Amino acid sequence: MKKITLMAALLMPLMAPAATQRIDRSDGDIDLIETSTDSPFTLYRRELRNSGTTDREVKVIEFSRVHSLSQPVKEYRTLGVDGLKNAEAAADSHLFLALAKPDASQSVVVGWITQERGSGSVHSQAAENGIKITGRLNYGRLRIKPGQQVTTDALAVGRFNDARLGLEAYADTIAKAYQIRLPAIPNGYCTWYSSPHGGASDEKALAELTAFCARELKPYGFDTILIDDQWQGPAIPKGGIMGSGPTGNYTRHNPQGPYPSGMQATAAQMNSKGIRPGLWFTPFSWDPRDPLFKDHQDWFVKKADGKFYEVLWAGWCLDMTHPEARDFLADAVRRITHEWGFRYLKPDAMWCGLAARCTYPGTEFVEDQFGDAVFHDPYWTNLEAYRAGIRTMRQASPAGTYVAACNVAQNFRSMGGAMGLVDAMRIGPDTGADWGAIMPNFHLGTRLYFFHNRVWHNDPDCLMLRAPLSLIQARSFASWIALSGCLNLVSEWLPSLPAERLDCLKRTLPNTGLAARPLDLFENMPARSWHLTNGKQHVAGLFNWDAKQPVTSSLKVEQIGFQAAGSEFAALDYWSGNLVPVRGGVVTVELPPCGSSILAIAPVQDHPILLGTSRHITQCFVDTGETIWQGATLYGTCKLVGGDTTELRILVDSTRGSWQAQSVDLAEADRDAGAKAVMKAAGSLVRVSLSSPANREVRWSVHFKDR
Repeated sequence: MKKITLMAALLMPLMAPAATQRIDRSDGDIDLIETSTDSPFTLYRRELRNSGTTDREVKVIEFSRVHSLSQPVKEYRTLGVDGLKNAEAAADSHLFLALAKPDASQSVVVGWITQERGSGSVHSQAAENGIKITGRLNYGRLRIKPGQQVTTDALAVGRFNDARLGLEAYADTIAKAYQIRLPAIPNGYCTWYSSPHGGASDEKALAELTAFCARELKPYGFDTILIDDQWQGPAIPKGGIMGSGPTGNYTRHNPQGPYPSGMQATAAQMNSKGIRPGLWFTPFSWDPRDPLFKDHQDWFVKKADGKFYEVLWAGWCLDMTHPEARDFLADAVRRITHEWGFRYLKPDAMWCGLAARCTYPGTEFVEDQFGDAVFHDPYWTNLEAYRAGIRTMRQASPAGTYVAACNVAQNFRSMGGAMGLVDAMRIGPDTGADWGAIMPNFHLGTRLYFFHNRVWHNDPDCLMLRAPLSLIQARSFASWIALSGCLNLVSEWLPSLPAERLDCLKRTLPNTGLAARPLDLFENMPARSWHLTNGKQHVAGLFNWDAKQPVTSSLKVEQIGFQAAGSEFAALDYWSGNLVPVRGGVVTVELPPCGSSILAIAPVQDHPILLGTSRHITQCFVDTGETIWQGATLYGTCKLVGGDTTELRILVDSTRGSWQAQSVDLAEADRDAGAKAVMKAAGSLVRVSLSSPANREVRWSVHFKDR
């Protein structure tokens, strides 16, 4: 009964039901259909009852409905975890599925709100005069004792005029159910892909990197360094087969490894430079042959034949239904966080905690024999064990510890089960310094964009900048990271990275804390057009993902919320710093292979306006405050990075003609602090270069000839 109470408590924040319909089923269960005036969704749940005298076992339940369509099904598309499809083709997706026309209209959004006991998926197939959509909840094995009942997780179904708004409402509903409050998003570094000093790096290289980042990047907002795999002690001290993955002993470092002084000293060194230390580990993957577990073989998940349950790459699964195994994990996490001092955790091999097979690298839904694991407590499902493990890890960590889970691509069942318990989630497979390796980031970042900044921070894996990526490719990757707002951890040897590529990183820092929306979500995969706004400023990103062909890309200002009729607009490209013509409310750019254009777009006013700055790829979102036009003078503020010049790009063309800039000035206190301003007229723009010897927010004013 305790679990039923927990489920009820979780679902209470979803909505205040205006109406609940109870439908008796022939099998004795009861379907619950809930609607509310404060939610666009109808919720479907089921009361599973056991009126017998022996345990009842439930493996899968389903909710199905045929949705009528105003046009033939071939006119629609479906979007799920595995991508964009024509709706005539059957679709199978973990957690959610959306149906819409290519312009995102006439949509149906279906998704599981909570994943406390079962693993939810959504499936579709064409039907006469519509499309059949089925929500499936796979428990593996749910055992219900005689006389007891279990209320299932909730499936949400809603119709929307815009599928993107529906998907965002779906994510907001999840966030409300779990009362999610996300912390500030980190800006940092991961050692894994670096060349040289990849893997876990080493003591000497990390000290050099930390000093470099504290000196060169911390002023921009850089704050975290993550040590990845290969720091841990060997599972078997005297050698031996390590299994199918990076199994090890996370209770100690490897004294012959990269950090002979130990992990506590390593974290202290980073902390001394004001950099938050982060550490990779696999909390649910341990080696039962380690002497640690000599007398604790029952701490591991088993198969039906009594052998250890082993999953590809991650190895053996610590059984989170066993209280002693949870205590062991809690001790290990307390050591890493409290004793050693790491405040950013990257728990990998999450599907190992779920005791589910690895399905990497595909994103397609596959029948993975879910539920074939045997747990210490047979009354716990895979999802309950998984969530108990994540809770154990969180509760053992100090408040404020950032948890960036990794990796749903190995089995997307681990995605839903982590909701409400982690701060970030790796949404894509491993990447690399190659355009082909980067592309999955853009695909998954598009498909799952609506989870970002609502359910967790989407982690598309590391930002890569080095050759053989071209500078154009590096800039496009950095631009997408900055615009989308995803978690940004670079993995390059920064002290020797060429200046123009290091500059790509600087211009992504810090994260805006916002999330962009893909404009062509149901037209292109990955999306080629993105929009970022804070309600006042608007930036659009146009991308050419083709590595061989240039493209002509256009954007209508109506797509980002403007009314084009009777108005003039200006667009400023970030990387060139030049204006792009807007004709008839349409901006058009020529993009080379792998190229991008990040455009600040604004209506032309009757006076000069600040259109963009050079400080950050998103132009004005992290450095400038509100500008004021008064008495032929434009006033504003700008946050400067010490030693780095920021260029204000001010549009002088107006609905009353072109204005002539006379002078620029800084507040007296800013001048006294060494800040400087230099102005240069350049056609339709006035460019004002601001600099300061130290980080400082300056007050500036540009005076124009009074018209």
